[in-house]
Amino acid sequence: MCPQPEFALNPEVAHREIEGQLLLLTPDDDVLYTLNGSGKLAWEMLKRGAGVGQIAARIATTYGISVESAGRDVAEFCEELQRRGILVRRP
Repeated sequence: MCPQPEFALNPEVAHREIEGQLLLLTPDDDVLYTLNGSGKLAWEMLKRGAGVGQIAARIATTYGISVESAGRDVAEFCEELQRRGILVRRP
């Protein structure tokens, strides 16, 4: 059985892909965020309910880095998006 994902998308954040770039707009601060390739991959996996470990494994494989390094990066990415109100932590 897979563990419960740690984060979920904030349903109030608008997101659109335009010309290959993923754009996020938060309602509270009206800031437009752009995600790079690995951020876009993480976002798509978060949207499907993946956890940090699953995302890290995929990023490690995709970008040829260690799972440990990817895990740290993904955790930091998710924590930053949570601080900005883009993701919410699951109970």
